[in-house]
Amino acid sequence: MERTTSSRFRHAVRPGPLPRRIGWKPVVAILVLIAVTYAVSRGCQQAQVRITQTQAIATARKQIDFDATRTQIRFVRAGFGASSYWAVSLAEPAPGGLVYTNLAVVKINANSGAVAEVIREKNVKEEGLSPSPAESGPQASP
Repeated sequence: MERTTSSRFRHAVRPGPLPRRIGWKPVVAILVLIAVTYAVSRGCQQAQVRITQTQAIATARKQIDFDATRTQIRFVRAGFGASSYWAVSLAEPAPGGLVYTNLAVVKINANSGAVAEVIREKNVKEEGLSPSPAESGPQASP
């Protein structure tokens, strides 16, 4: 006996075998992927900038022993892991403002707030160091 299909079902797809059940290996792979993603996100969070400019300046002022009247702050990334730091320059200009009596640069970790390095220059006037041209005012052009 020959079976014929009606024209209504002529284009229907024949059902195939049922899909296999998911084994334990793909489940373990997904769990490992989730764990790695979580670890990477926590690692990236540790590199965030948590210290504001104001907090960095306050921390830097505690590290110096002079009254700084000029402050400059820069955000820098340094090191192999590209750690974030605030570089705070604190200066006390000499009379006339062309040179500094005291100058200090304090490098502060932008994530933890820890002081990484302090570079102090005392009596900069005697050594002949002067501020950058932008700080010393307009220069006469030749």
